[in-house]
Amino acid sequence: MSHATEPTNRPAAPAACGGVSAHLIENRILNPALDGQVVNLDQFNPSPEVDSHLEHVLDALNSGDLERAKKHTLAAIALNHVEGQMLRIITGTADDAAATMRNVRSSVTALSGRRVVAKLTGPLGALLNGPDAEAARVVVETVRVTPVSILTSKQARHQLGKAKMAKLEEFLGGQQ
Repeated sequence: MSHATEPTNRPAAPAACGGVSAHLIENRILNPALDGQVVNLDQFNPSPEVDSHLEHVLDALNSGDLERAKKHTLAAIALNHVEGQMLRIITGTADDAAATMRNVRSSVTALSGRRVVAKLTGPLGALLNGPDAEAARVVVETVRVTPVSILTSKQARHQLGKAKMAKLEEFLGGQQ
């Protein structure tokens, strides 16, 4: 049998991932996956040799040795439990990392929204006072590269006010 019952040392699961890093991926995803694969092969390994618990069970049953069959069946069940623990570590870490990434994306979107509004405030104000080619260029370029959801968010509407928002909507051309 292999060293599968001696899993790779790794820290206890964090309450929540503070971010995705090489250390996190190695210790909370890669190592548990490799350990789980070793444990899985200790349960059943389709090699020519009788070197896994289920192969020993079949060999013991063929020879009528029920005690040995029982011993290896219980060992395979225990290893299945260990494999399940490795998978729970991986899926828990992936779930935490995905939640963290969603939170970061939301924060970036909020930050982007504030920056977009700050960038548009002056040019939209200038356009309210009449035609201004440079102000129009800034608004057109910003609208071109910014998701409509950010441009028409509650935050943008609140910070720009009705007049500037109405001017921005002219540039959106029914995209909202």
